[in-house]
Parts: sequence; C-alpha cells; structure tokens
Amino acid sequence: MAILALVERNVTYANIDPAEQKSAVPARRSSDEVASPLTIAGPLAGIPARNSATSTPLKIRLSLKTGGACVDIEAAIPRTRAPTPLQKISSYGVPVVDAVAAGLSLAAFRLSMPLAVKITGTSSGVLWAGGAGASELANSPRSKWVSTANFLSGAAGVLSATAPFVFGESESGTVFGAAGAWAGNGAATMMRAASVRGQTTAHRVFLGVGGAANVAAAGLAAGAGKASLDEQSIKAINLGTASAILWGIGAAAAIGAARTSRVDNVDDSLV
Repeated sequence: MAILALVERNVTYANIDPAEQKSAVPARRSSDEVASPLTIAGPLAGIPARNSATSTPLKIRLSLKTGGACVDIEAAIPRTRAPTPLQKISSYGVPVVDAVAAGLSLAAFRLSMPLAVKITGTSSGVLWAGGAGASELANSPRSKWVSTANFLSGAAGVLSATAPFVFGESESGTVFGAAGAWAGNGAATMMRAASVRGQTTAHRVFLGVGGAANVAAAGLAAGAGKASLDEQSIKAINLGTASAILWGIGAAAAIGAARTSRVDNVDDSLV
C-alpha cells in the first residue's frame, strides 16, 4: 500500500505545472533526518526446523522514503531456530528405541526360559525409560503434554524393568502401576494431538493414533498381568503379545508424526 501511494503521489506531482512544482516540493530537513529507502533493524531469522520455533517474535522496522517524508512500518514475525543435535536424533531415535523395546517385550512373553524372560523384560523397560529421558531433554520449547507423557513413560519403563524381580503383592502392584503409567502416557499424547497449534492434520492424526495404540496396549498389558497372577499362562501370553504389537504400532505412528511435522513456525510451548 505504501508503494502504491508513492506511485500515485509521483504521478500526481508530474501533472502539476512546472511553475507550481517548486511550491509543491516539501521542504527537506537536514540530511541526517532523511532515512534510507529501506532499512531492517534486528538479525534475520534462522533456518526453520521441526518443532523448534520459539515464541519470541522478530521485530522488523522498515523506513520508506516518499519524496521528502519518511513512513515507518514496524511488524513482528515469528522467530525460528535450527534444531539441536539432540532434537534431530530424538525425533526419530526415540520412536525407534520404543520399537526395539516393544520387540523385547514381545520376546519376553514368547520365551519360556526364566532367565531369558528376565533379560528381555528388563532390557525393554530400561530402553523405555531411557527413551523417555532423551525425549524430555529434547523437549524445547517445553510442552507440558510432552513432559507429562515423558514422565509417565519413564515411570512405566522403570516399573516394567523391575517387574521380573518382584513377587507376590509387590509383583501385582508393579505390573498394574506400569500399565497405569503407560495408559496415562497414551492419554497425554492424545491430549497433545487435540491441542497442538500450527501443525499439519497428518501430524495430529499420527499423534492421536499413537496415543490410542499405547492406551490399548496398556489395557492389554494389565490383562496379561492379571492372567499371569491367576496362573492362566496361555491367556497371559496372548494378551502380552497383542500388547507388544500395539506398542510397536504406537512407535510407528510416532515416526509418522515426526515425518509429517511442520518445519515452519509451530508454537508448541504451551501445549
């Protein structure tokens, strides 16, 4: 609009009688008060990255010279920054770690040797908790739903890792505690899918599918734990296998969410 006004002003001025042009020219003040045709104040934004936009706007001030007058225009645009190495790794690395943990969990339910069951079950829980920790370290700008999901996922991983070494009432508490934390993780992921701003529809769908898969997997894991406590071995194996498969589906959905995440401004700091 400012450029259009400048063109119209010049056309109008060209049609004025030459004798009148001198009086039509606005008086100029000292040269130091006349702004250059275009000035930009402030650093330029960095390269946009996945889930790496900050909520601090970048202010740009433009000074346009129109004849002898200056028009100042100030605007704010979102500032983005390049992702850290940890953020790059965690976007795909954490879901891959979850997929490996799901595979170990599946093996734990299918193996018959007690020692092998303990090794695979414990390793699965350790990887699960480690992935949650890495995800939280890369959670910047901080999202409350991501933090909640990471905390619950870490708790579920720790409980799952200790489950093969406890017995009796402690065993049931550990198994159901892990399942409850796991379900809470899935619910937090679904809440984030519903509330995240500025993301693609595909990204939100993948998040929602992943959260739902984890909630269902947690329910099946709880059923497997109860069947095991009731000495219903076949039922426990079948439910545990189904739970591990759904866990793998949730990990695949997380990879899909990472691939469909927007690379431009995403304000995730409040969701």
